[in-house]
Amino acid sequence: MMESTMHISDIEYEDFEWFAVDALDELAMFTNAGTSSFPECLSSRLNDLYGFFSAIQGFELVSDVTIIISNDEGRKRNDWTSISRRGIFGYDCNIRNGKRYEQICAPVSPVKFTSVKASLEGIGIFIASFDGIFQEARIIERDLILQMPFYDGSK
Repeated sequence: MMESTMHISDIEYEDFEWFAVDALDELAMFTNAGTSSFPECLSSRLNDLYGFFSAIQGFELVSDVTIIISNDEGRKRNDWTSISRRGIFGYDCNIRNGKRYEQICAPVSPVKFTSVKASLEGIGIFIASFDGIFQEARIIERDLILQMPFYDGSK
């Protein structure tokens, strides 16, 4: 039986989630809105992102949530609220504004990635590294997204 593999050419129509760790060791989930706006370092690991997302959904609910964008223009706010209750920032790609990412909601008590990394044992950790701070980054421009390096575990 052949394993299904997603290719970079399929990305323009595939909606998926990817993750990044910031300078404070806090985690964010990004939804690409069916665009190719995601870090190039993750392009060869797209199939591995689904396992990581599934593992994240199993995290304990640890935080209240602050809604950043209340007029969600058809976005599924409950998806981001659910992820932020797990201590993770939630971003969505806004295709009307140059494919930049906008923060939809934020955890009141962000989880530190190093505190949950052990629970991901056996799951490939395929996430990007953001030099900024999610608590301060309501908008992340597409150019910064594309250039994010692979997270090497050094934070």
